[in-house]
Amino acid sequence: MIEIHTLGRTSVAVNGEPLTGEAAWPKSLALIVYMAREPGPDRREEILGVLWSDRDEKRARRALNQLLYTLRKASPELDLESVKGAVDFGREVWLDVEEFERRLGTGDLTGAVELYRGPFLADLSVDEPEFDHWADRQRADLRRKFRKAALQLAGSAKRAGDLDAAVTYCRRLLESDPLDDEAQHLLIECLYQRGNRVSALRQYETYRNLLAQELEVEPLEHTQELVARIRAERAAGEAVPGAPRRPPGGGEEDEARRTPAEGAADVLGRPAGAGEPGSAQSRRRLGLGTLLTFAILAVLSVWLWPRDAGEIPAPGDGDIVAAEATAVAVLPFEPHGLGPDTERLPDGVAQLLAIGLDGLGPIRTIDHLVTRYAWEQSELSRAAVPTPSLLSALAAELGASSLVLGDIHVSGGEVRLVAELVSGRDIVPLARADVSGSRDSLFHLVDELSLRLAEEVWKSAEIVAPLEAARGTHSLAALKHFLRAEVHHRRAEWQEAVIEYRAAVEADSAFLPALRALAETIQWTSQSARSEATELLRRARELAAQRNASERDRLYDEALDDFDLGDGAAAVRALEDLAERYPDDFSVLFQLADAYFHFAPRLGLSIDQVRTRFLGLLERDSLFAPAMDHLWWAAMWQDDEAEARRWADAYVKTAPLGTRSQVAPIATAIRYGDDDERGAALRRLGGLGRDQAILTVLTLALGSGGDPARAAEAANVMVEQDQSRARRALGAEMLAALEFARGRGQEGYRHLNSAESWGLTQEKAQAWRAVVSLYRLGDESVESYPQPPLRPDSSEPRLWVRDTWLYGALSLRGGDRRAAQSAALRLADFPDGTPIGALAGGLAAGLRADLALAAGDTIVALSELRAAVRRYDGLALLSAWETLPYYRYKLGQLEAAKGNQAAAARLFRSFDDRSLGDLLFRKRAYLALGSALEALDDASQAAAAYAAAARW
Repeated sequence: MIEIHTLGRTSVAVNGEPLTGEAAWPKSLALIVYMAREPGPDRREEILGVLWSDRDEKRARRALNQLLYTLRKASPELDLESVKGAVDFGREVWLDVEEFERRLGTGDLTGAVELYRGPFLADLSVDEPEFDHWADRQRADLRRKFRKAALQLAGSAKRAGDLDAAVTYCRRLLESDPLDDEAQHLLIECLYQRGNRVSALRQYETYRNLLAQELEVEPLEHTQELVARIRAERAAGEAVPGAPRRPPGGGEEDEARRTPAEGAADVLGRPAGAGEPGSAQSRRRLGLGTLLTFAILAVLSVWLWPRDAGEIPAPGDGDIVAAEATAVAVLPFEPHGLGPDTERLPDGVAQLLAIGLDGLGPIRTIDHLVTRYAWEQSELSRAAVPTPSLLSALAAELGASSLVLGDIHVSGGEVRLVAELVSGRDIVPLARADVSGSRDSLFHLVDELSLRLAEEVWKSAEIVAPLEAARGTHSLAALKHFLRAEVHHRRAEWQEAVIEYRAAVEADSAFLPALRALAETIQWTSQSARSEATELLRRARELAAQRNASERDRLYDEALDDFDLGDGAAAVRALEDLAERYPDDFSVLFQLADAYFHFAPRLGLSIDQVRTRFLGLLERDSLFAPAMDHLWWAAMWQDDEAEARRWADAYVKTAPLGTRSQVAPIATAIRYGDDDERGAALRRLGGLGRDQAILTVLTLALGSGGDPARAAEAANVMVEQDQSRARRALGAEMLAALEFARGRGQEGYRHLNSAESWGLTQEKAQAWRAVVSLYRLGDESVESYPQPPLRPDSSEPRLWVRDTWLYGALSLRGGDRRAAQSAALRLADFPDGTPIGALAGGLAAGLRADLALAAGDTIVALSELRAAVRRYDGLALLSAWETLPYYRYKLGQLEAAKGNQAAAARLFRSFDDRSLGDLLFRKRAYLALGSALEALDDASQAAAAYAAAARW
């Protein structure tokens, strides 16, 4: 039998053995799939028209005969039969698509959905238009059938009260189309109805961010209304009206799904409705007179923290907690000094501790109801002393790698809690914690006990990062989100990291590590949220100043300030000093490597020094994906195909989630791949987010091996094939920048007009024309620019800075020195201390340099240009023509004119930043670099620079 799989991953096997070699080439697989999918013996004319439509009949027939010969030779077991005018298989064929449709036809929707592992021929590309159109039609039809079946199953499961199944079907559907509005709405609703309020809100934020990134729209109104109702609920565990209840004790998250009445009755044996939930603040203000009330609130607190154990990343090498502590069962506490009316309190405290521990890094706690039932059924509940053999047997039954044994002591108004974490296999002590305080502080005591127990585990494993983070917050919820975010960051799952960092900040707005990490991750991943990152960093520094931060934090913040302000030399010096003082601080080492990466050209650092830093990080953590990402960028800039492919492959395997991680394989395939690879990669470009699409195009254009023609090809795909008007406008805008950079002004203006027709704002198009005129890259002459307001708009200060600069620069070009001086003064008055402030100051210095050059004062011009370049904000990825590449290029020219060729060469080499501003000067910078290197008698490097310029 021939077994053919086309849904998700394409493969063909004969009698259980997969095809290999030439038989598994894309064209071979395309022929086999087409023959299997189309009914009856396939006429040669049909095959020729689909797979060789661009060739004349004679050449197409020769190509088909050659392919059939190759298949028979490579895999004779296919039994391909060739009769005059027809081609067919000689044995039975099983095709997953036909089985999928058969199951749908018989009503086996569950089986059909299980069989659908992804889009039809998602990984097969032969760059044949007719075959692609045929595959697209098949893919769309199968996708519609799968969507209908999955939605039907999800809806049926929801109505039947099986919310877990409904969530599973929704997630399956979103794997193939994350922008499916109906599936997203249903998933959010089902998550909430089963008690996962935090997960429902997190899913909504993920969906909203995805829509903003991909389509620049908001979720549908009825989804926004649903989320508004969820957020308006006072009690975190309150269900949507009419939601079905789940029976207790069914799984690890069931306790989090209970209603307040159910939880109270279960743990304390009290009637339903014996307690009312309140806000966290009101509970802390209450003077609780009896431990009985504490126990009720212990149950209700289940809804205060996220418990989605399935969403916590599985531990792996280098994860943030010891492996033996990842599956923990908390046994009922041993009571001391308690009265008969509080006999169930030890169980309530154990449950609350299980909730507190769950999610501290990859620590998972076994569902407390399951733990208690197993404990009650075992001899442990009746034994005077828990023996190691009984404890290990219980751990094995629960699947727990560790157990927590605890004692609760009550004396008057004081409570003391003691807990010990032991290995589940041999009952060896791993950690111990002891807390005490007043009865009214029981919640706080259990939180503190959870944290101390986790800290003991981290200390024993010599893991520093969680300990540092734990000192920054008193909120367990914030800490849990932060630790999850750190795992996502390590895996380069940027969107997920931002969501968790943001949740940590929402849980504790004064959580400094989370504020810093959120700001830095936003800066790294999304230019559109750059103003938010700036505000977060400002808040973090204000908090650090108020708290008299440690010397390490103060020096670290100063180094990040230098980094953000573009002062590479100062940033590297500060981070190198920190690395010497704190050689085991991974955050410092990563920031130092990142500073080397960004500022290497300007500081004269070699690419080997950059690689050494990131390879050192990988020696400490072999799965640290951001290091692989940087190494891939370095290889692309150096035009090292083998290294680029190596790190692209490693990065994707380590960071499979998110669109950003797809930049590496797509850009690599477009630059270095053959026709088939490049065609497939160009088609995949449409699946990237806005920022990632820009990164891909810039990657293809920049670096010593950059190819503007390939970059233009990629941008053109966005214009011709993308369904989003906003992304078409973006593609046309990038094409305009590429053409202006290549000195083809007429083509640049044509693409700029196209961008306007697709929705590029008139203000942005006007700014493009002005800056191109200022740089003398186009034919149109823009001698004036609208005068901006005297003061910046608080909502868009960066635009005010750009407009003020362009107004002054173009006024000076038109002979209005007074207007230029006024603009320079306004920019200089902009508040300093932020990246936008550094940008304004640098542009003010640039305008003063232009004024000095107009007056013939080259000494002052040289000084001002150096000041402007020192403040250059090199981190901007989008709209970076608003910054200072113009003045950096002019400084290089002036340095060369003064005979300082080495300084000029460093400046011209520094046009390796990933920005549209640097892109505009790419060709000029290469030519000027070649001239400077010639003057330095470096003929081979000069030739390389001229060769790079020739590609433009």
